[in-house]
Amino acid sequence: MNLIQLRYFQTVCACGNMTQAAELLKVSQPSLSSAIQSLEREFGVVLFIRQYRGMELTAEGERLLKMSRSLTEDADKLTRIMRDLGAGRHTLRLGVPPVLGGWLLPRLYADFFQGHPDLQLEILEERRSVVQQKLEHELIDMAFVIHTQPLGGDYKTLCAARLESGGILSRRHPLAGKKRLLLEELAGEKMVLMPELFFQSELLEDRFAKAGIQPQILFRTSQIYTMLQLVKKQQAVGFLYREMVQEDPELIFVPFQDPMEIQLSLIWKENHYRSAGMAELLGFFREKNRQKNRGGKGGRARALEGTMV
Repeated sequence: MNLIQLRYFQTVCACGNMTQAAELLKVSQPSLSSAIQSLEREFGVVLFIRQYRGMELTAEGERLLKMSRSLTEDADKLTRIMRDLGAGRHTLRLGVPPVLGGWLLPRLYADFFQGHPDLQLEILEERRSVVQQKLEHELIDMAFVIHTQPLGGDYKTLCAARLESGGILSRRHPLAGKKRLLLEELAGEKMVLMPELFFQSELLEDRFAKAGIQPQILFRTSQIYTMLQLVKKQQAVGFLYREMVQEDPELIFVPFQDPMEIQLSLIWKENHYRSAGMAELLGFFREKNRQKNRGGKGGRARALEGTMV
């Protein structure tokens, strides 16, 4: 058994047939079939049931697929680390929340990455559950996640920002003059929300459920532009973070009567490999936190716009 055979096997599993897998791998179909047959002979098992319409995994094949993934992922990780060390590169693979990415990344580029031109950056924009899974398998190095409670597990965390969620209204909306929003005041309003399973949507819909209110959801979207256009045309009330809209003259942010505050944290695994890029980003935020605690400003640790700490 070798890594090439395992990668061939995984590709056949993903494609469901030899023809597509061979095209994807850029190898001949006989070579691919031979590699799979070699695995079967070596282990004395049948990995696939060959059918007219494709390949179906046997129980033994399912077991090999599950166990082989960790092997190939470890090999990829080892290759990346050693290549980075050999070439003297600094590569940082970051997970970021899809909603906050448009607010967070420009500030990071201006305040941190611009001062580190040698640092190569790879961004994964996904929900918290996805980036945490990627982090567990070391497919990314660090991630920014939003939360209201301490994170479980063996994550190390560093506060990056404190944000407040609330209603986003057109300045012409009847509720725009309110200092605070009551959930009951939103009962008759059409709303545009983030998709289900997004952290903010889960928090908001949990509040409505506890208040016995059925929200009138006009539309769900992860596209901030779409949400804001619906709000500006007074077709719906939106829900975002204050820091994302406070500079838009057509919109007004109204917080909830019971404030919905969240923390944006930089998280990583202490027992995982720590690259030079990770160390530099951690140092940046730690210094910013020290400056904030001292009430100081300026220099490398100056506060990012909004409420970045």
